Amino acid sequence: MIARFKAKDAAKVAVTEEVVNENPGARLNCSFVLNPSKSNEFILFGGEFFDGEETLVYNDLFRFNIEKKEWRLVSSPNSPGPRSSHQSIIYKNWMYIFAGEFTSPSQNQFYHYKDMWRLNSDTMNWEILKEVKGSPSGRSGHRMVRWKNYIILFGGFYDALSETKYFNDLHFFDMDTLKWNKIEFKALDTVPNPRSGFAMTIFENTLLIYGGYSKEKPISKYAEAKGIIHSDMWSMNLSNYPNNLVWEKVKKSGISPSPRSGMSFVTVQKKLYFFGGASDVDEKDDIKSVFHNQLFSYHMDSKRWFPVNLQKKKTGEKKRRAKKDANNQSNQPNKSVPDSPSMKEEEDEYDNEEQNEEENLSNDIQQVKLEKVEEVDKNTNLPTEVKPEKEIDQSLYPSPRINSQMAVCGNTLYLYGGLFEADKREITYNDIYTLSLNKMDGFECIQESIIPPWKGEVSDDEEDDEEDDGEDDEDSEDDEEEEEEEVNEDENEAEEENEGETKGEEEEENQEVKESKKKVKEGKGKKKLKHIEELKERLANFAKDERPTPNLKESLREFFDRTKDFWTKFAFDKIKTEGMLETDAKALKTTGFSSCEERFKEVRPLIEEFEKIEAEEYALSQEKKKEKEKSKG
Repeated sequence: MIARFKAKDAAKVAVTEEVVNENPGARLNCSFVLNPSKSNEFILFGGEFFDGEETLVYNDLFRFNIEKKEWRLVSSPNSPGPRSSHQSIIYKNWMYIFAGEFTSPSQNQFYHYKDMWRLNSDTMNWEILKEVKGSPSGRSGHRMVRWKNYIILFGGFYDALSETKYFNDLHFFDMDTLKWNKIEFKALDTVPNPRSGFAMTIFENTLLIYGGYSKEKPISKYAEAKGIIHSDMWSMNLSNYPNNLVWEKVKKSGISPSPRSGMSFVTVQKKLYFFGGASDVDEKDDIKSVFHNQLFSYHMDSKRWFPVNLQKKKTGEKKRRAKKDANNQSNQPNKSVPDSPSMKEEEDEYDNEEQNEEENLSNDIQQVKLEKVEEVDKNTNLPTEVKPEKEIDQSLYPSPRINSQMAVCGNTLYLYGGLFEADKREITYNDIYTLSLNKMDGFECIQESIIPPWKGEVSDDEEDDEEDDGEDDEDSEDDEEEEEEEVNEDENEAEEENEGETKGEEEEENQEVKESKKKVKEGKGKKKLKHIEELKERLANFAKDERPTPNLKESLREFFDRTKDFWTKFAFDKIKTEGMLETDAKALKTTGFSSCEERFKEVRPLIEEFEKIEAEEYALSQEKKKEKEKSKG
């Protein structure tokens, strides 16, 4: 009897595993980390998926064997609740997760967790840490990194439906004593703006954060909150923790990515790699996103950005290398060739890669100087015509996407999943790509995506395409009926065949004209999007200095009223520097307004271009709307 009870109790907490034949279901905002107990395995937990009608939030746990390319589903009775946008940290033989969000299928209910769980990577048993005090408030979109025996947490957001609050608080969690410590800053201390979805990493004893997203509070309760994509970088020296913790802004150097959200990142030795992301293009009635699939690296020792240009594998390279190795062995018969690269060789490869990227950066800068600037506007000192950048080989990169998961095992980078938006349709991936960080010879897809059907709305263009397909089917049926009639009418056979041929030729010509117009339209659209992207990059260059930048449709007076505190301080510093005696309020205001006007005139030409494009897009959308209503009537 006792034995039976023990067996039942054991079954309640038993962990089971099963091999699954397919990838885990498509999802976003899950965690994907290296298993601390097995160096050839990743652990995937949670995430969310939207099919156009319902949102599914997961709490399933998977193990991915790198060598076998095999997924195993791990089931445990005691598991965290379904969640996404949480964070995971590995320490010793534990995987810690904190917070995250849950959304009901209908999206009517929304909940933020503030619980801490940990998974024993040896037994795959979950444990909730109930007695932890001083925990940060519930949130998602935050970031966590491990430093020594601490989890460092920064930022995130909390959505209460009526209001979204973004955070810039800093917390330390001691994984040995299981205690939280919130760092308090003074009111006048310089700190990063509140944000979520940013990159955060540790280099030696320095904490770094980059980018992120937030929404600024609207001016009135009737206005919509405006989204902000951050592109600043901050650092903090942790050597004297918990004392003397100060945020410092890091100056940009090198070629950095244009402002974008949803970038994936991973830290490898002294480098921080970034992939993908999206830039929003504001239009009158809608916001369109431009998705990227570029790879960038930030060198934390030299504090410089580099675009990572992948190169195709050279044909015959392996044969030449094998021949060279054979010659070396024949010349040195007493020496054995090591099976794997030594630490010295890895360092040499890293140094060579560093040198190559330095050369690439120098060439890219020279390319910008020689090719991109055709003519410079005398008033703005900006290029008025920009040649398109040289195209990259898209076959070496995954398709453009946001919110992928990135992790590293050995010298191989792994990229899992992500999301791409095609107008109203969302495509969620669950594929896996790998990239050799030694060779940098292109991403390789080791598991294809299984994309679920979209149940939501589709764009007008997609609906038109479906209608065209239906019309084509009807036309083909009519053609078949005509052919049958031709066979039965012997006397008019030749004439009807000629008529059919003429009609077919006309239809082919019309189809060619349609396709030609479509290509011209697509080409113009791509050209316009590229132009908008270039304008944004040029505008972003103005935002690199400390002086504010005017917003779209903002007059000089509105710009000055919004930023007058800055210009007053700016004027005070300028008057002191130039040794002027007038420091009264009127002099400060006059000098400040003059500097503000100078800045406004400097940036205004770019803003006017944006406003012109916006007006054209609005007029085009109104024209399409009228044509659609006309066709329905």
